[in-house]
Amino acid sequence: MKRLFTLTMALCALLFVACEQGGQTTDNSKLTRTSAAIMEFNAEGGNGEITYIIENPAEGVQVRAFCEAEWIDGLTSGATVTFVVEENTSKDARLATISVTYGEECKFEVTVSQKGSGSTSGGGNGNNDNSKEVELPYFYGGYYGTEYSPTTNTYNYSVVLSDCMVDADGYFPEGAIVYYFDLYSNVAASGTNIVVPNGLYEFDPESTTAANTIGDEYSGFGDYYFTDALVEISNNKFEATVEVNGEIHHIVYEGALICGDYRDNGDGGDDWGDDYYAYSNLTEDFNLNISGSNAYGYAEFCGDYYGIGLNNYYVLLYEDGSTFSGTFIQLDLLTDATSTDFVGTYTPYTYSESDEYLYLDGWVDEEDYTLAGSWLMTLEDDTVVDGPLAPITYGSVTISATSTANVYTVTLDCEDDAGYAIKGTFTAEFDVYDASGSYAAPKKATKKAQVVAKHSKKLSKKLKFARRR
Repeated sequence: MKRLFTLTMALCALLFVACEQGGQTTDNSKLTRTSAAIMEFNAEGGNGEITYIIENPAEGVQVRAFCEAEWIDGLTSGATVTFVVEENTSKDARLATISVTYGEECKFEVTVSQKGSGSTSGGGNGNNDNSKEVELPYFYGGYYGTEYSPTTNTYNYSVVLSDCMVDADGYFPEGAIVYYFDLYSNVAASGTNIVVPNGLYEFDPESTTAANTIGDEYSGFGDYYFTDALVEISNNKFEATVEVNGEIHHIVYEGALICGDYRDNGDGGDDWGDDYYAYSNLTEDFNLNISGSNAYGYAEFCGDYYGIGLNNYYVLLYEDGSTFSGTFIQLDLLTDATSTDFVGTYTPYTYSESDEYLYLDGWVDEEDYTLAGSWLMTLEDDTVVDGPLAPITYGSVTISATSTANVYTVTLDCEDDAGYAIKGTFTAEFDVYDASGSYAAPKKATKKAQVVAKHSKKLSKKLKFARRR
């Protein structure tokens, strides 16, 4: 079948092509597309324009445009490329490719997508249209390095998008909408914050693992392979147009594009372990500067709650203590064996080299979805709602007394498990309560903030990116 998406590979949203000596152009001639790589039209059709720039033009060489689709009419080349999309009277959506060339070597291609006659104006599915608009809330990513691309040395990012969360064993429920994308890039992961690189990825039916391609072998929709696909990633937005099972699907996910590290560490495992997965839904750094009459702090002294010889303080920070709404910070702190207050600087229990003044980094109890340890949350009337939600996993927490009695300043210089910064200060009057002898551990747990599964995009830590086919 003719490939419908044969777009030249790029690292960024702009497509950049360097030209070689071709008899007509110069060594330094370059053609750069400045308009969209995918142009979408409703069934009514309309006029289209492709814009570009030429660097180091060669004398006598002109831009030319070609398209084999009969429903693309009036194709002209000049300062821009213009064309007319005819009305689509069929119920089927359709695709075409416009090739733009400058000399023998400089070229790029643009995909034109048109809805069928059953579509409504402005997008969406009509009753008879075989195109689908799909917005998906759940993203799962895995990074394999060069394990599956030893000849090309490109970097493999495996992406799964769905309308459902996986269960504790890494399976989607029956009837879930699930898309798989096997992406290859020449951009390697750096540090612990592994993000799918921005760029344009085109379908590769031969699965060559070349840079900026979508491998055919492990990509598809449910049990169906893609016939064609195009993915554009730009700043926490994943947008794809795919042809699958005789249909055209336009898929959008907006949010963090964080991947677990699944590279082989030499012993058959991966660097993070089989159960690594980010819980955070942040897409950028989070800064806070909270103070004033509505700010409220609460601290419970729990004695040696965990039975490890360290006193425990359970600290809650409310942006608005009158309604228990807004930004909310939960801190589970361990001081030392003799402390009588919680003033001090704390480092994460998991990573710290210290044996005291620690905070328990955040995790999710997979049995009841309790947010345990230390967290950033968003509240409305003392209930967790959609909004910034992230475990505090790295960095320092400092609590200082002020010159005013019972007023403390909490300074955060932390990160979540996706690598985004959580920084700032919280200053408020605190209520401090000695609960060390008043209840057993299970009672304390009931006082911790609860969140149902739908409030977290990434509750399961056990998703595994098994090679599907």
